[in-house]
Amino acid sequence: MWIKPYLDLSPSRPDWAFIVDLLINNLNPNKDNIKLTNPFLLSWEPPSRGPRARTLPNEITSLLKTAKQFNVSFAPIKISKDLKKQLPAWCHIGAPLKTYHKTKDRCLQETHKSITVKNMIKICKRLTNIRGDTHQHLPRRDCSCPPCRRDRLAGCPNPHRCAANAREILSKLAPKYDTKTKPKKDELSLTHRRKEKNTQAHESRDGEILFDPTTTIRTSLKECFRIF
Repeated sequence: MWIKPYLDLSPSRPDWAFIVDLLINNLNPNKDNIKLTNPFLLSWEPPSRGPRARTLPNEITSLLKTAKQFNVSFAPIKISKDLKKQLPAWCHIGAPLKTYHKTKDRCLQETHKSITVKNMIKICKRLTNIRGDTHQHLPRRDCSCPPCRRDRLAGCPNPHRCAANAREILSKLAPKYDTKTKPKKDELSLTHRRKEKNTQAHESRDGEILFDPTTTIRTSLKECFRIF
């Protein structure tokens, strides 16, 4: 009973679920900037047994064991661009090994306060600004474009380097989670004529309805969790 409301990442998510996020993610060695992120959205697997798991309340340990028993996972076949942007930037489920570098990433985490993929996209957006005016970004430490000036005022010593690092991290994400990649057509959709026949059969409650195997693009994070 706990798992379903815990995985509900909509605005109606219960307050206790955020506390559970915090307690579980405190066990993550890379817990910076993911404390209030649902751990099932991360590449990190929380322990359900052992000395670290025993530091958690029994109810949370039970939740993790149940989730593991039924192989609960974040496994969308297709995911909308908006949802891709909502995913955590750190411990990203689509990031391969060696994507992150503790020293290089520290400024992005602590100074830029980047938490989601959307934050990272905003940081590296300046790298595509090639306008020939005073707002143009220049690939150097003392670039005077507005985003770099704001970042230096916030304490970043080298905004261009951080922007380049953010772009590098995003470039390593699996194609399914790349915001620039459109979902491939599955070629399973019914023809327009077949859909009309299905509609007629449904309305008249007579005749055969052919199953539509089209893969739906998920637009809500809670729809992306699977039990296998």
